[in-house]
Amino acid sequence: MRLIWPSVAIVLLVFGNGNNVAHAASKSKADRPLFDAFQEFCVETDARFDVITKAVNAADFEIRKRTSASTNFPMPMSVTIWDMTFEGHKMMLNAGHTTEPAGPAMVTEVDNCGFSSSANEDRGIAELRKWAGPPSRASSTMTLYDFEVQGETRIPLKDEASRHAAQAAGHAWHLTIIDGKTNAQVTLSHDGPVHPKTN
Repeated sequence: MRLIWPSVAIVLLVFGNGNNVAHAASKSKADRPLFDAFQEFCVETDARFDVITKAVNAADFEIRKRTSASTNFPMPMSVTIWDMTFEGHKMMLNAGHTTEPAGPAMVTEVDNCGFSSSANEDRGIAELRKWAGPPSRASSTMTLYDFEVQGETRIPLKDEASRHAAQAAGHAWHLTIIDGKTNAQVTLSHDGPVHPKTN
């Protein structure tokens, strides 16, 4: 379910357009731009679209809005994508919201925030892996993390029962890391409390 979001973002990137400038300035270079951008725009905002938009508008460097779109099929979802150069690396930030099935006649509201970069992000990826903790599943290029957030602590969700309990309470978070060595993509998702479908 969590992998739907990057695919939606890619489709919108192909067909979307836009060039609204939020702010213009420059960022100093650092060794882990992907991690720093992820922390600033995804973690500190709790992946909430309204808070991410405020962070974009308050940025002291140039961010260009690429596209914004929404659909109700196959499920209600919306996404906005921005272009930026963060600490010397060109990246795309995507943020949005999805209403996902969570059982018979039940749904959950999912907030999403992610970055893609066409640069080598090895140091940033390494920091992200430390931040996320033990992975839930992994392949040669993709790693998935499921965890519950309690204050500043991230607690791994090690089994299906703990994942369902955290999701029902609105405490479940998911991180997807795709590391292609010459490019990288990270997506953070938060599941809201499960509730009855209204229509």
